[in-house]
Amino acid sequence: MRMKNFTCYFGGFLLLCQTLSYGQIPQSNNAGIVPAQNNLNALPALDSIVTTDAVESDKLKETNYQEEYQKQVELFQEKKSEVRQNTFSRSANQAQEMELEQFYHNANAIIPSDPTNGVLFYELGNYNTNRSYLLANMLKVHPNNATALELWAANAAVKGDSLTLIMTLQQLDSLGSYPKELQCYAQDLIASTPDNSVLVTHGRWDSFGALDWGRFMHNSHCEPFV
Repeated sequence: MRMKNFTCYFGGFLLLCQTLSYGQIPQSNNAGIVPAQNNLNALPALDSIVTTDAVESDKLKETNYQEEYQKQVELFQEKKSEVRQNTFSRSANQAQEMELEQFYHNANAIIPSDPTNGVLFYELGNYNTNRSYLLANMLKVHPNNATALELWAANAAVKGDSLTLIMTLQQLDSLGSYPKELQCYAQDLIASTPDNSVLVTHGRWDSFGALDWGRFMHNSHCEPFV
């Protein structure tokens, strides 16, 4: 089958589709505080001689910590979603970046050892591959976490690691986290792209589909491109 020959730009960085040669995306200047990843016990162990009331009190505190922690993570995610809705730029402006950093620092201060902090810190780095070990730590604990897997796929794209990219997208697909309509869209997108042309995709998922198009060319659930 004749292979298409075109260049694909993804969300601000260069992807050479089919040859899978990638350019590094611009990275954020924020440094932040790296999340604690070695200590898996966020809260101190309860002493065996403490009273029942003390145990219940500590359990209540832990519950409160978890609730407040989750609130800060959700605020980060909501702000990140707001940034993605910007039609002029996919990067956070200075005010948005400051808010994101604050939500991250709040979460990291509440439960420093939660691996989710690493995911937030990676997102603050704007696809900085030097922080990818934090995603790996998250996936060791939660191997089916869709958010971490999506970022892991994007990280693989930035690095030009086509094998990891395809394997991660397959895992997302098996989890139902890879929208079928985007797979069909990718099939139509590639089929309608002339040879020796430049294809510009807008965002992470469009680019995933374009890079993963080979698996979709004969998807039975997709209507044939006309």
